[in-house]
Parts: sequence; C-alpha cells; structure tokens
Amino acid sequence: SVLWMLRPKEEAHLVELRENLEREAAARGVHPSRLVFAERMKKANHLQRHAAADLLLDTLVYGAHSTATDALRGGLPLLTVRGDQFPTRVGLSLLKALDAGQEILAVDSLRDFEQTSVFLTTTPRGRRVLRRLRARLAEDGRGSRLFDTARFTADLERAYHLVWEASAAARSLAHHVVVVDAEAAPAVSVEYRAAPPVLDGVPELPGLWGE
Repeated sequence: SVLWMLRPKEEAHLVELRENLEREAAARGVHPSRLVFAERMKKANHLQRHAAADLLLDTLVYGAHSTATDALRGGLPLLTVRGDQFPTRVGLSLLKALDAGQEILAVDSLRDFEQTSVFLTTTPRGRRVLRRLRARLAEDGRGSRLFDTARFTADLERAYHLVWEASAAARSLAHHVVVVDAEAAPAVSVEYRAAPPVLDGVPELPGLWGE
C-alpha cells in the first residue's frame, strides 16, 4: 500500500513536506517509495488516474469526504470502518448512496478492516471479488443517486421548504429532522420534534455529531 497525496502548489512546501514525511516513515520502518505525490491536473484527468489504484483505504478517525467521492466517481472501490460519529460515517453513507453492491466494504472494526484489505488485494479469491466490485461500480455507480445532482438539488430545496413550513407552524424552537427515503414518494419529509431543553440560554442538541 502507498500514501497517495496531492502535490503542494509551492515547490518549497513539497521539499519540506517530503523530508518530514520520509523521516517519520523511515522511523516507523516504511520505505520512502511508498509516499506518492500526485501532480495537480484537471478534474477529468484526476478522476481517470484512479484506475491506477486497486482499493482506497479510508482514514480514521476522520474519514475521507471529497477524496472518497472522487475515488468512487473514478471507479475506485472504498474500504471503510463504520464509526459512531459523523466524520467516521461519511464513507458508509457514500457506499449506501451508491446502491451498487459496495456497502459490503463498510466493516465494523480495525481488525476487519485489515483482514478485508489483505484478502481483497493479495488472495486470488479476494482479487476476483474486487474485480466484480469495480465492474459493478463502473456499471451502476455513475447513475446512482450519489452522483444525481439534479435529484439532490430538488430534494434539498424541498427539505428547506418543509423545514420552513414546520417552523412557521410551530412558532417555537424545535428540532426538525429531514428524512430522505429513496423508495418513498415524495423522497423527502420532515419529522417534527418538541423544543429541546435549554441550558443557560443555549439549546441542548443531544447526538448532534452522532446522528
């Protein structure tokens, strides 16, 4: 595996970054050749070069966001760990939104993460599974709701209207939970909840980062 990073714009920054990372990698027994700095290029070309990789290993505890989206759009499968906080669940959300058989790549522990990555990239059976996942991603991924910008915009606009209407009707502070259900019609609805408790004048929002 390699650490594949975007090359800094300034050459001086690249030299300093490379020296720092190579020194820290060597201290941990990692060869400097496993640190790869990608050139900056146009978006279309950037997406195409994801074909050079086999599998994107998500980061912890703050997972990939736009990096993962670009990888999936470029046809590169993503392996992630299900977390219990927002930053650790973005990968899972992306895989679910794809609806292209990719959700099996969301595992429950670091042990599963390591074992699955080794299985998919170093064993004959695992490589066959990975090829099927890549093929499914290429066939169905681009047409999924994850990349359906028009649908996302329409759902978001409807959510804004519903939240505003619910707030105007309640005339009090309240939680408004936007629910998106791809199988429902309409796909977006709002659940109304009573006003949350207030502590020292500040609304208490339990589970803000976990839900």
